[in-house]
Amino acid sequence: MKNETTTNVEVIEAINTAVVTKKPATKKPATKVKSVNVKKALKVKPDGASAAEVNQYSKLVEQYSAAFNYFNEKLFDGKLKMPIITIQSQGRKSVYGWFFANSWSEGGDKSYNEINMAAENINRSKDQQCETLIHEMVHLYNSQEGLKDCNALQYHNNHFKAGCDMVGLHCEKKPGKGWALTSLTEELRVLINNLDVSFIENIARKKVESSYTKCWFISVREEDHEWFKSMRNSTGMTQKQLFSAMKELYEQSEVGSVEV
Repeated sequence: MKNETTTNVEVIEAINTAVVTKKPATKKPATKVKSVNVKKALKVKPDGASAAEVNQYSKLVEQYSAAFNYFNEKLFDGKLKMPIITIQSQGRKSVYGWFFANSWSEGGDKSYNEINMAAENINRSKDQQCETLIHEMVHLYNSQEGLKDCNALQYHNNHFKAGCDMVGLHCEKKPGKGWALTSLTEELRVLINNLDVSFIENIARKKVESSYTKCWFISVREEDHEWFKSMRNSTGMTQKQLFSAMKELYEQSEVGSVEV
């Protein structure tokens, strides 16, 4: 037993000695991180495209902002407050742009006006884009002056015409829209020609042709409803076919009534 005990002690001592004298693990040197020039990396893309080509939206907003400041000084004596300039879809509207008063809010107690350039129509010439911008700037000027120059149906009244006359923007009446039809005078063309801003004229949002079904709703008495059902049964037409036929007869009638 003594020999076994001695042997065990020796083994334990040998283990302790090995632990103490164990060669420390060699620490690998930290991998050196290669510094990157962020500006350079953003400026040139792998395919060679510049940042301006990648983010065209920013460039478009910049060009409209620069043009706004230019026209503000030249036409409005610098009185206009810078609005939020956006490029949004015209939707179902047939417009080149719009002005929307106090449509943006910051912190709940500060608001900004909006001037939008319709995304589907910004691929027009520099003159045409500037004419739209000046048109909307007239709305902004009247809004700041407390003058309502357009109603919900987009009827442009005499306040709008007066604003156009002030800056030399020619306007004509458009059926149902008042003085909404604007165009550049020769003086404004010269002013735009002196605007040192390169305009993008070959980019625009694709126009999406929306399809929808026309529906008509009519209010009828109970006896008229029963008559309509009997007509549908006797003619063999569907409700839609019968209504379309009656509509066509109505439109052809000089007195606006239909005889059946």
